Amino acid sequence: MGKKSFFRQPNVSEIFDGKKRIDAERKGDLVALINSCMPSFAIYIDFPILPKHYNRAKHFLKYGNEAMASNLVYMPPRQAIAEALHYANPPFASFAVRSKVDNTTVTRTLLDTAMQGMKLYAYSVNNAPIDVKGPYRKPADIAEKGADFVVSVPSEEMKGDRHTVRFSNVPLYDNYQKKRMWTDIGAICDCDFSRWWITSRYAKEKLFCQHAVAAYFAIAFKAFKEGYATPSQSVPFPMFSEEAAEFWNKMRKHVVANKGKHKMPLNSAERSLLLGEYIKIHGVKEALYHGGKKAADFSW
Repeated sequence: MGKKSFFRQPNVSEIFDGKKRIDAERKGDLVALINSCMPSFAIYIDFPILPKHYNRAKHFLKYGNEAMASNLVYMPPRQAIAEALHYANPPFASFAVRSKVDNTTVTRTLLDTAMQGMKLYAYSVNNAPIDVKGPYRKPADIAEKGADFVVSVPSEEMKGDRHTVRFSNVPLYDNYQKKRMWTDIGAICDCDFSRWWITSRYAKEKLFCQHAVAAYFAIAFKAFKEGYATPSQSVPFPMFSEEAAEFWNKMRKHVVANKGKHKMPLNSAERSLLLGEYIKIHGVKEALYHGGKKAADFSW
């Protein structure tokens, strides 16, 4: 099933079509090369992007480095995420946070997935609204355990049905509990994302797919309109800037890599790793969302 044009990944021939090819140098600055790529150029990478001792994307995600948020309860989510990304040892491709509620469950978000979710949310704002039902639970329970929501998110597929994401433990009230609950937000989607990307790296591992990322933005917007500021202050994954989104778009539209027998566009793990490199080079102040233009108005 093909994807809607807004989400479709150009194939190799489309990336090269009418463009001048630039061969990346093995010891060159790949992030700088991609970031400076003009529309009339295409970049060809003839060497592995993932570290050589990781033979598969999932193997890298399971055993490689990641940006793990501090478990200090007083640190606000945005600061915890920024510091995790700032101090992470490259190469890394995902952000992770350990639950401050049970101290066991780890929730991971691929950097590429966070960007995909932002793009999906932008699509929903301008084309097919995300439907948010909730909050559920009694006010006293919400204050202690967070709220539940059921969210319907548009599909990226041309003929695909909408996806249902069920959220739990979403903090709504500005109380002490919110400092713990943002690390324990649960999101279960009916898509098959976990089947491909779950690593079993931790005893209890949760993943945010792009539908969950987009759905959480919709929850935060709805809750804010209804007088709850906390969801928008407790986003549990990185929010990228317009500059980072432009870099991500160039990775999708202007880069081809040699995968042995085939030439292919970059996959999600490779884009995530290079986003991590972008953050380390440009700093979290430029790479993460810093106000100004809304994500829905980025040039996706």
